Amino acid sequence: MLTRDNFEDFRSHIPIDNLSKTFKEAIITTRKLGCRYLWIDSLCIIQGDEVDWAKEASRMMIVYVFCLLLHFLLQVLHPWRLPNCSSPNSSKENTSYSKSTSPK
Repeated sequence: MLTRDNFEDFRSHIPIDNLSKTFKEAIITTRKLGCRYLWIDSLCIIQGDEVDWAKEASRMMIVYVFCLLLHFLLQVLHPWRLPNCSSPNSSKENTSYSKSTSPK
């Protein structure tokens, strides 16, 4: 969790070993998807700091809009990567992917 006490340390390195299993899995999934950034509120907003919360909350719409756009682009450009990050050559068949046909 991001606090005033660890803010400077977190700017250079977030100790992954101390994170919850859910956060670790989110980081692994983000990396597998080839994404550089991951937003986790409790790691991106200083906890207990109303000023930081107000500043970050005002920018939250931008963060989430770009997340939705990125998710959409990943589906368009790499549909086989979602939701299970497998490649098109994977032995598992991804039944959520169907190739569209062009209109005649």
